[in-house]
This record gives sequence, structure tokens and C-alpha cells, in this order.
Amino acid sequence: MGKTKIGYKYWNFPKVVEKHDPFAKLRREMDLKDEIIYELHKQMLEFKVEKNQRIAELERKIGDSDQYIAKLNRKVGDLHANNEVEKLCIEVVSMVDKIHELNVEKEYANQLIADLERKVGDLERELDEIMIKREKESADKEQDDEPELESGFNNFHMSEGDSVDNNHPVASTSSAHREVSFENLDDWDDFGAH
Repeated sequence: MGKTKIGYKYWNFPKVVEKHDPFAKLRREMDLKDEIIYELHKQMLEFKVEKNQRIAELERKIGDSDQYIAKLNRKVGDLHANNEVEKLCIEVVSMVDKIHELNVEKEYANQLIADLERKVGDLERELDEIMIKREKESADKEQDDEPELESGFNNFHMSEGDSVDNNHPVASTSSAHREVSFENLDDWDDFGAH
């Protein structure tokens, strides 16, 4: 490339060469086109190699996928042959039914708990009412017992046929005597022993 009939040295002088060789320009253009075609051809070959490598890689992946699919199909076939699929379906349906039953039982248990809580509340209110009533009855009984104690105290030294002498220090019903007697419980027996 680049050489002409008149010599290699004229290649760097296109105008001089063209005067002696009118086809030199055309040959130079053809050489440039040849270089471009060569580069394109080289790139095309490289692209083909890369494409073939990519295709081979994809084919390997497709082959692996086919093998995996075949393996899955064999597993499915084995499951069908052993009725495992049907067993699994039956088990799933049974689990769903069991979950439904548990939800129903849970709802019923919640209702029972609510009823028991209401009953406990009613019993607590009833117990409070009973306690209040007992406290009131106890207070009323204490008020009723006070006159009896005073009466017993006033008649403690009386015997049959005796009359009450309000001026007697022992039989007096004054509040001072009563207070002394009840405040000093230790003297009660001594007082009654006279």
C-alpha cells in the first residue's frame, strides 16, 4: 500500500504524483476505504466472537433451567405418585377448619369471660350492700344495748323487795357514777362484791 509506479518517495507528494499518475488519488481513496473495511471487518469478527460467547452462555443457562424444570417435574410426578399433593391439600384444609374452630371457641370464651366479669361485679355490689347493712344493724344494736346496760347497773345491788334510793351512792343513776363504772372496768367486780 502507498507505492506507485513512479516510486515510494512520491507518496508524500500527492500533487506531484497525480501529475504523473492520474489514478494515484483513486488508489489512495481505495486504500483508505480498504482500511475502513478492514477495521469494520475486525470489529464485526470481535462482535461475532462476543455474540457467540454470549449465546453459548445463554444456552448454558437455558440448559440449566431446562434441567431444573425437569427436576421439578420429576418431583411433582413423585408427589403425585405418592399422593403427597393430595395429602398436603387435605392437611391445609384441615388446618383451616381447625383455625376456624379455634376462633369460634375463642369468641365463646370471651363471651363467658364477659359474663363472669358481670357476675363478679354484681356479687361485689351485693357484698357491699350486705356489709353496709350489717354495719348499720351493729350500730343500731349497740344503741339498743346501752339502756339495758344502764338499767342493769342501776339495779345491780337491789334484791327482791328492795326499793330504789336514788340518793344512795351505790344505786345512784347519775352520769358521774356511770362514767366511773364504765371507765374503770377493773373496779366492776369490786363494786359488785359489796
